[in-house]
Amino acid sequence: MSGVTTEINSSRIDLNISLINRGLLSINGDDYEGSKIEIYDLSGKILYADIISQSFVKFKRDLLPGIYIVKIINNGQVRVQKIKIN
Repeated sequence: MSGVTTEINSSRIDLNISLINRGLLSINGDDYEGSKIEIYDLSGKILYADIISQSFVKFKRDLLPGIYIVKIINNGQVRVQKIKIN
């Protein structure tokens, strides 16, 4: 995971989100399947949105170096995590 760091901004859902590489997130925790995941750039543009169906979320494009926001929504609860790619 060279060049990749994560920082939790807020949490209501008990999940661990890790960036494996620029196109793959690992999600670990209880009851995350069926949750909605969204990835935003800092301008607020949504880059990816899907429903989580497994512990790895693979998106179709690599993220360029920068800071991104990952948002997971499940049953009205929200987890927001900042991901920095060097």
